[in-house]
Amino acid sequence: MIPRCNTFRNFTWPAPDWLAFTRALGTSAPQCLAQFDKLTDESTLIAILADGDASRADKAMACKRLTVYGSEAAIPELAKLLSDPELASWTRIALEAIPGSEANAALRTACESLSGNQLIGAIHSLGVRGDQAAVEMLTAQLQADDPQVAVAAAYALGKIAGPEATAALRAALASEQPQVRSEAAAACVVCAEQALKAGDAELAAEIKSAKLICPHSGL
Repeated sequence: MIPRCNTFRNFTWPAPDWLAFTRALGTSAPQCLAQFDKLTDESTLIAILADGDASRADKAMACKRLTVYGSEAAIPELAKLLSDPELASWTRIALEAIPGSEANAALRTACESLSGNQLIGAIHSLGVRGDQAAVEMLTAQLQADDPQVAVAAAYALGKIAGPEATAALRAALASEQPQVRSEAAAACVVCAEQALKAGDAELAAEIKSAKLICPHSGL
């Protein structure tokens, strides 16, 4: 019911589109927007997520408002929606915005049971948050049977960067999956850029050397 969009080269996942979402549910978007426009109380927004009778459109908008007004208090209810095919994207935009390590932990825990688009989205969110604690799990996902999950893991590792993520990506350059090799090579370049920004020119040069870029990646 929620439209899909390209987010990076090799795969897609559901992306929040409020108007399309409300139209699909037969809900008046202007009416919903007016209802939530001035709602800033976090406890009220959390209560909407926990309310079994609340509409899915209301829950989606509550997630959207929690991107601004949410704190760690909202994470338990948000985490419950990470497996929901229609609401997962909405809950992730809130989790990506909430500061602190609890949101990272919720996303990592969810990855243990998620699959398909929901897993891909959660992996992407870990990359957006730059969660160093996720590197070990993401390294394992580079070997996932679903190549799109492995590609997502490579992308996220590139966003996270650092020595451990870089080492995992360099190993992935030998993957039997062409998509994974390509994304790992692109992610290595991102890691090199991050190393350069951090002042480690030597590591940046090493990562970007011809020996480390997969010859089949096109880079």
